[in-house]
Amino acid sequence: MPTVDSLRGLTLLPIPVSAPFNLQPIPVPSRPALPGDTLVRGGNAPAPTSSDDPRIGFLSDLYWSISSSSAQRLLAIQALGNCRTSAAVAQLQRIYGDDTQDNDLRQAALPALGKTRTDEAVAALAGIYDNTFDSAVQQAVIPALGATRRPGAVVQLVRIFSNTFDGNLQQAVIPALGATRTDDAVAALMNIYRSRSYDGNVQQGVIAALGETRSPAAVAPLMQLYNDIALQSLQMSAIKALGATHTGEAIAQLQDIYQHTFDDQTRLAALQAIATASEPTDT
Repeated sequence: MPTVDSLRGLTLLPIPVSAPFNLQPIPVPSRPALPGDTLVRGGNAPAPTSSDDPRIGFLSDLYWSISSSSAQRLLAIQALGNCRTSAAVAQLQRIYGDDTQDNDLRQAALPALGKTRTDEAVAALAGIYDNTFDSAVQQAVIPALGATRRPGAVVQLVRIFSNTFDGNLQQAVIPALGATRTDDAVAALMNIYRSRSYDGNVQQGVIAALGETRSPAAVAPLMQLYNDIALQSLQMSAIKALGATHTGEAIAQLQDIYQHTFDDQTRLAALQAIATASEPTDT
């Protein structure tokens, strides 16, 4: 059974029920300096090295040479994200850092950074979050961190959850943790669940996010929640989340649930979850 009381040395401190958003800062290991830490500002700044990948040079040159077609520039941004290289991160940072660009294009660079799935993108996104007071930008950075699927993103998301007083940002962190699809996210989500066990929205969000991790490590915590929760709606959520993991371990538990219950609704939910778990998964 995975450990749910710690996240590799990162512990969310328990908080009183009377102060739901008064989480204290937790120690977070300092992240090493990465190429993505420096934002290039100004449209006249020299372009970062595009490496030997011909796609990066082509897409970057296309973006900066076409000023009359926002649609083409937007597609270039999306394509850079899909390249999944550190060189693409540098180009996307250049786009975001140039405040002479249309805001829609700069905003599009944030999810594209997440799609690169690189440690450099994690560092870049964390830097963007830390250097803005714009809640819309912060809201965009959080899912982009999750999309990187990097262990470092879990550290940053836990830090954001712990240090913000904005309930909307905290709620956004929960699915983003699930999107990282890491074992570390399982422990982080269970820490959040335990610190907010009185909050129904957090409970539902954490259960769903555990499933989205698609980690075998999430199966035991989900079964624990299924067995410990008295509210049937949350039990149904746990069953659905088990299916979302797409793991053989979850299928075995779902079969056991089906065989040991006489409740038709629970049996139907278990069968639906088995069907989900058996579906081919995306990359």
